[in-house]
Amino acid sequence: MDAYGYIFVEDTENIYYILIGLYLVGMIVVGIVHALRIRTALEYLAAGRDVGFWGTMGTVVATVCGAAAFIGFVGQGYSSGISGFFLWVLPAIFFGLIFALCFGRRLRELGIFTLSDAFSLRYGKTAGLFPALIQIFVLAAPMLGAQILGLGVVFHTFFDLSLTNCIYLGFIIIVVYTFLGGLPTCILTDVIQTVVLTFALILFFFLSLKYGKEGFNLFTSTPQAFWKPFGPGGFLSFLASSVTLGMSFLIWQSLWQRNYTAQSNGIATWGVVIGLVFSCILLYLSFLIGISSLGFLEPGLPPMEVFTVSIK
Repeated sequence: MDAYGYIFVEDTENIYYILIGLYLVGMIVVGIVHALRIRTALEYLAAGRDVGFWGTMGTVVATVCGAAAFIGFVGQGYSSGISGFFLWVLPAIFFGLIFALCFGRRLRELGIFTLSDAFSLRYGKTAGLFPALIQIFVLAAPMLGAQILGLGVVFHTFFDLSLTNCIYLGFIIIVVYTFLGGLPTCILTDVIQTVVLTFALILFFFLSLKYGKEGFNLFTSTPQAFWKPFGPGGFLSFLASSVTLGMSFLIWQSLWQRNYTAQSNGIATWGVVIGLVFSCILLYLSFLIGISSLGFLEPGLPPMEVFTVSIK
């Protein structure tokens, strides 16, 4: 590499550090600004129930996709094909749509914000503690861990830092700005992340096709088993996934929360519905990216490393 090449690489690395620095500062500033504006618990926990359509849609997309779009499903597409979309994504989206269209309006009328509220309304306040504890340990904690891991992997991909340190950094960022600004901060950053996620996935998909091996075709150069919708387990696997994972979206707290915080019933319903449909499209694209990466990656990589190796 000549002197110009070294200068270019060094300048590119400096740009990365500047961008990540601006990102970190921006997240903290957003949290501080909202912290100074918030006056009531309703504003902190539910954004004052004044979230518009784009805010509702954007936060649904960012919440449903998150780290799964870049890391989990890209890796799954690379290792096993499209079946994960039918086994995991479709059932979740389907039952999420049932919630939005059939139950969302009634829950808003009852003023129910969480599953604990529903239990408290029916069985008393003490009964509300049980679903709260289940949600924390079974759903909330793993999802928070996935988001922290995802952010850590992104940092690890672009910077010469250990994955462990990057995960710690992701934890600090997410906890600090969320704690400072509450739900209003989360919604604003979710909308920004949705825009970035959309453009990044589209760009990543076309680049994965462009840099494939000569003669590689997404549909004819990959194993036929990669395009079987239900995978090796067949239709029974699809039913099992629908009953377990899919139906859990009927009581998924993130959807209940987004439904409750919208400005009106119409915004709540259609913001969630369109957000779920758009998420379905993005996640399908994630699987296609994973499959198309077979055109430039050697087989046998751990699924969790596919995104990182592809970017590098």
